[in-house]
Amino acid sequence: MKKTLIMLVLFLSLLGCEQVYIKDFKIEGIGLGDSLLDFFTKDKIKSQIEKNKNKYTQHGFNNKFVEVDFYAQEHTYDQLSFFIKPDDPKYIIYSLSGIINYEENIDQCYEKLNEVVNEFSSMFKDAEKFEEEGNHSADITGKSTFKTVYFLVDTGERVDVTCYDFDQNMQIKGDNIDGLSIFIDSLEFSEWFVQP
Repeated sequence: MKKTLIMLVLFLSLLGCEQVYIKDFKIEGIGLGDSLLDFFTKDKIKSQIEKNKNKYTQHGFNNKFVEVDFYAQEHTYDQLSFFIKPDDPKYIIYSLSGIINYEENIDQCYEKLNEVVNEFSSMFKDAEKFEEEGNHSADITGKSTFKTVYFLVDTGERVDVTCYDFDQNMQIKGDNIDGLSIFIDSLEFSEWFVQP
């Protein structure tokens, strides 16, 4: 009887806990810890690895992770980006992001940022929340700006929501497009990304 009561109390306590984990949050149905092979073909993944394998080494990073990019299949995001370990045969995701382009109206980007931040604030109530805004470091003229809000959870994972407003001269060949980015990073990826 005593064991049954203890189990019942534990069960009821668990029902009252509505802990939300970052790995449960999905972008186009894809989350941290998922295998990219469940969403893209091995050939497409390998092609992206080959294309981007040295993308970050020029900035002082080692080759522990590689970024792979795909245009989104759904309509919520325009582009998806993932960081995986290039030699991992399962291509497990350690970081992912979704990008929504707002080339025509940057004000819509800021509205969407506020909407997403409010949603994350209610989901990750115990997370530390930080805000930054300023000039984008890639633009030496200082005409390109960003606004970001990020959440750090006690597991070391991180979620960033950022609006980028690039000067017209920075928007070349599809790069540096005005838009909203949502990043979800594992602790292991975050530790790698801040090293250089």
